[in-house]
Amino acid sequence: TLRDRAGDRPLLPVFAKSPSDAAAAMGNSPCFEGARSLTNGDSRASASDTTIDHVLTFMLNGKKMAIARPDPRMTLLEYVRDVALLTGTKRSCLQGGCGACVVAVQRYDWGNHKWVITSANSCLKPLVSCDGMAITTVEGVGTERKGCHPIQERFAGNHAMQCGFCTPGMVMNAYALLKENGKPTAEQCMSSYDGNICRCTGYRNLVNVSETFAKDASRECTELAAKFTPFDADVEKLAQEARPERPISKTFQAGELTWHAPTTLSEVQSLRSKLKRSVIVLGDTAKGMRQSAYETFGGKQSDVIYLGNVDELNFVEVQRGQLVIGAGMRIQDLCQAITGHSDKLAYAKELVEALGAVGQRHLRAEASWAGNVMITRTGFPSDLVPALIAADASVTFVSESLEERTVKLEDFKQGQVPVNALLTKLSVPLKKTGFYRYYRVAHRKWLATAFVNGGFFLDVDPSTKKVTEARIALGVYAYGPRRSPAAEEVLVGSTVDSATLKRAIEAIHRDFDDEFTSEQQYKTMDNPAGKDEFRKSLPDNYLFKFFQEAQAAYGIKAWNDTELGLIKPRPLKRGTLKFEELPGREDKAQLSAKGLTTGQVRYTDDTQVPSYYGYLVLSTSATGKIKSIDTSAAMQAEGVKTVVTAEDIPGANSAGFVPGEEPLFCPVGGDIMTVGQQIALVVATSYRLAKKAAALVKVEVEGAGAGAITTIDEAIAADSKLAGAAPLPPGAKEG
Repeated sequence: TLRDRAGDRPLLPVFAKSPSDAAAAMGNSPCFEGARSLTNGDSRASASDTTIDHVLTFMLNGKKMAIARPDPRMTLLEYVRDVALLTGTKRSCLQGGCGACVVAVQRYDWGNHKWVITSANSCLKPLVSCDGMAITTVEGVGTERKGCHPIQERFAGNHAMQCGFCTPGMVMNAYALLKENGKPTAEQCMSSYDGNICRCTGYRNLVNVSETFAKDASRECTELAAKFTPFDADVEKLAQEARPERPISKTFQAGELTWHAPTTLSEVQSLRSKLKRSVIVLGDTAKGMRQSAYETFGGKQSDVIYLGNVDELNFVEVQRGQLVIGAGMRIQDLCQAITGHSDKLAYAKELVEALGAVGQRHLRAEASWAGNVMITRTGFPSDLVPALIAADASVTFVSESLEERTVKLEDFKQGQVPVNALLTKLSVPLKKTGFYRYYRVAHRKWLATAFVNGGFFLDVDPSTKKVTEARIALGVYAYGPRRSPAAEEVLVGSTVDSATLKRAIEAIHRDFDDEFTSEQQYKTMDNPAGKDEFRKSLPDNYLFKFFQEAQAAYGIKAWNDTELGLIKPRPLKRGTLKFEELPGREDKAQLSAKGLTTGQVRYTDDTQVPSYYGYLVLSTSATGKIKSIDTSAAMQAEGVKTVVTAEDIPGANSAGFVPGEEPLFCPVGGDIMTVGQQIALVVATSYRLAKKAAALVKVEVEGAGAGAITTIDEAIAADSKLAGAAPLPPGAKEG
């Protein structure tokens, strides 16, 4: 029996040929005996049912896994690493941002009636959401002992790693790309890395490896492919198998959390009426934003209702000239549905590009469009919502009953729809005419909130060259995404010229400036002057660019590519790798290369050592004196073994280079020196439980923040200088 480090409770993975074999095996095990079987309105299961109905089953690297009493708080990453002991999948950011934990997920897409395989962040994916799926980790792709996959061979042979920590995630990204597409395009190879971060190698060698499999590979990558064993990527594309049986309703419970996986909308509504502290999820990727990838919902909800198996919410259809997609579908499904109907939608490519600004591809493969819409109602700076508003999208929802109501997407907001609204479908009009663009400015192209974003649409009468229809939607500017009625009124009936542009810009500011929201996410203590002024100028720039492109598209005015900013980037010049090695030793792969590409090289966190987990309690203020530290609530929390403070240190409480300079833990009565100073350490049976308990430690600080120097101006005014720092040479200018 393996032990779940997330809760120190038994888990039993059973290798079985069929669900009935797995049930029989677990029926005779102490782990399965007495397991809770919970039902909520499922006519196919009863309270006395202790069979396979409430056993989690999925495939892991080709082996069937059946788990009795799985912990719904556990992530797939936790299971893969800490229970299955497959440490090639790395534990890193825990927010879905770095890609080190990426695995391939194969599932049956009931909306499109086919098997699909995608890459996914295992640090965000709940383990119990894998029911009925097939998971592949880097160990399942290939090993040195059993043979490496061509992807792994080429990564190793093209020096596509240095430290190698991120390499398994890179391999899984490339593997899922081939499984999805067979031979991809060079552009797909490049863009597929939007969710993988490499901190030491650089992306040139990584992208080149992926491009060696592309149908339109560059000459450089074609020559690179010739150095390795030939491989036709089309044979790797996922083959379609028989349709599986429809999923049945299941419920899993552990600790304070119960996971409900209903199969009908009526079940969902029944659960919602009974469970007042429930939350609706599909991919549950939002916990990455909450920076709590190991804690489900911060303890605020006791029940989770999963929509992935609900029949009525998993569909893609064309109804009365509109593309309609259910709320159980992912953002990636939405993008593929739009692409699949590009012959009916004039701006399908531009709309899909706009939706591609959401997160990154591993996240879009799991996150639901409906979840993005729901959190936008409470202030989330969405890219998806303004993009869809500009496309004239509507949403349908239910509240107390099964009766549906449809509203324009811009009207789906607090105060205009019931607080308990549950989205059921999204409708996008299929228009064969019209001009659409989406603009955003942010720190990065992906995984960064926009400073200001907006979607723009207009249609022009080809004979009069006058605008017949217009939509302008700004996202991150005023509170919540919304349209600009005044600017749209200016556009309709007007020509696309400079005079109309000027009036439209003035109208946008009339609509929005009174509700302009200062930047918060990246706001510093002194909020540099000009930052919000820059943000206020972005709608002007967007409209100007939109007018230029529309004029060119409709033949109203000719603009060259330079003026439109549409110059295609030149292809990368041929690169040459240079090696500082002795003659005859250059261009040799590092000895650990294949071990890194297969995940077999182990790092510190991969070493299986029986141990507990710690999580630090840190100061949130820069100065002050600690009056008290209350650890009582943390000590009573699940899985906690102890809480270590300064009182528990037997020797000198010193951690700095100079003895006595900085304490290991700031004691009661001690002076806080900086934000992030160590105050205590919570020790528990899992990382997740230690982190959860650390939030329960109460620290009372007297004079918090008094006299703190937090800006450059304050440091200059206080003449605060680093002791021993070299002064500027004579004549040198500051700044």
